[in-house]
Amino acid sequence: MSHAVWAFALLALASPRCSPDPATPVAETSPRETPNVSTDSPPPETDPASAQQGAPGNETPEALEATLRTMAASGDPVELAKLEQRLGDPAVLERLDPPVDGYRPMRRLLAVFDTLAAHPSQGTEALGQALLRDEDFVSVPQRLPPLYRALAAVVPTSEATAATFRAAITAGFHQTLAPNLAANASPRALEVLADLVRDANLAIEDRVEAVHRALLPNRTTPAVLDMCAALLRSNAEPQIQLAVIESLFDDQPRRWFGMVADPPRPPAWSTLPPRGREVLVDLGKTALRRKDLPDELRGAIKNTLAEVQRADPQAD
Repeated sequence: MSHAVWAFALLALASPRCSPDPATPVAETSPRETPNVSTDSPPPETDPASAQQGAPGNETPEALEATLRTMAASGDPVELAKLEQRLGDPAVLERLDPPVDGYRPMRRLLAVFDTLAAHPSQGTEALGQALLRDEDFVSVPQRLPPLYRALAAVVPTSEATAATFRAAITAGFHQTLAPNLAANASPRALEVLADLVRDANLAIEDRVEAVHRALLPNRTTPAVLDMCAALLRSNAEPQIQLAVIESLFDDQPRRWFGMVADPPRPPAWSTLPPRGREVLVDLGKTALRRKDLPDELRGAIKNTLAEVQRADPQAD
């Protein structure tokens, strides 16, 4: 072989196209590095709840409501503290109930507070008091009634919450609070209620309506009946005393509440416990001796006493 041929062979062996660089892969991906795109393999499993809710801050309104209601029902002070932080965030509230044509709905927020009221705890009270100190939250007055209802569900009512209720009554929330105070039925709650119906700073028509709303659905609760007995022994105005009597012994929803879809309703007399029956019968007999008793109300008292006595023949 000539010298020229040997030189050409040596140059060919030294060329990069014929001698692979060890640092450079021969192929862009090896078989082990090729992503698994086979249709024979199922996709990675995903949590349906996570997929629905998305990342925090990006939940749908429905998913956000579900999350907040779960926290509200937990009774866990840590979860309730987190709930308070979220309800105190204006961005969260706007995502929960997005504005519609300039109108700010509250349906989902109301559902969260309904859940809180159904699962009361000391953490509920701490949450409520914190939100009442939150200027952004209280800047929308419509948020306050459901918050007061949640606070009133905590039994017994604390001194701090009783003071909150008194301030709310002064601010005009007496119709909202009255039935919730009666349903609470703890001593401080009933003390606030009794002061409300005797408060001469409130129009007497408003107080009469508050009596009807508070007492009718709770007239088989012994503690409420004891409060009524005290009111009838007090110097409360005759209109207030008659409103107490008719709330215990009568039921006139259209006259008392107007044309509403779901007026307050009385419980069945079968739910009246023995001590409550004793107090009620005594109140009825005392009321029948009043000279200012309208005939219609007198008849209602007699009918109720007869019904209660039929339920317990020993009550005379």
